[in-house]
Amino acid sequence: MLAMPVAGAQTAQVLSAASGAATVSAGSIVSIYGNSFANAADSATTIPLPLQLGGVSARFVETNILDMPAFIEPMPLFYVSPTQINAQIPADTIFLPCDMGSGSVFYTFIEVKTPAGTQSIPANTTVAPAPGLFTANETGTGVAAAQFVTNLPDGTQTMTDVAECPGGVGTCVPLALNVTAGTSALVLWGTGISEYANFPAGLTVMAGSHPLEVFYAGASPQFVGLDQINAWLPASLAGSGVLSLSVMLSGYSSQLGPDCSFQGVTSNTVTIDIQ
Repeated sequence: MLAMPVAGAQTAQVLSAASGAATVSAGSIVSIYGNSFANAADSATTIPLPLQLGGVSARFVETNILDMPAFIEPMPLFYVSPTQINAQIPADTIFLPCDMGSGSVFYTFIEVKTPAGTQSIPANTTVAPAPGLFTANETGTGVAAAQFVTNLPDGTQTMTDVAECPGGVGTCVPLALNVTAGTSALVLWGTGISEYANFPAGLTVMAGSHPLEVFYAGASPQFVGLDQINAWLPASLAGSGVLSLSVMLSGYSSQLGPDCSFQGVTSNTVTIDIQ
């Protein structure tokens, strides 16, 4: 579900690996694009994730208004290549207090050490969450990377992807989902969602103009930085066709408390198709 490697020269940047947005937050999975990173592609095969991979390491650095370090920590690595690094912003990142004074001003960047040298790449971070939902085509838009689960009247359960990809990633299209065959639910995958203090209380999932009832939300126990959200899909949605889905968060930063509150922070929009 992570963004695919990108070939060719490009301007160095840090984006959400789920949504492709430039704003990222603590604990989220990011894709770092640039040049002259690893000599060859390499992927992590162990948990905990390595802090060095293919001769590459990365540190998340936060400085204050005087350009003095306020937080520095290594970043766990998923994948490295000559032009891309997939990594996690440390979940325990401590941002400066948001008291609206000079003490709340901070700058963040990622320091990448490679066989070719060291690069500093600016990161657009926020004290509030930067929720992102993964998509089947790994572009941040279009059909969701999600599963459709149905509990049938005979006691059995079915689970299918909400998309089919006849030619692999980049060709994924939504499958028509039948929400009248039994009790149905949607399993969404995202990042930058579960690291906030009142989660999951401040979480809303919207399907078009319909709020969905969420019955589970939390960090994935199997994958670093990955969040899982399970929501019911009521039979009343039958006939909706293609629906836009998004996640909205309200609450406050777990590191800084209620003084750093946020309201209605919304993810990228993904789609499903309900027959």
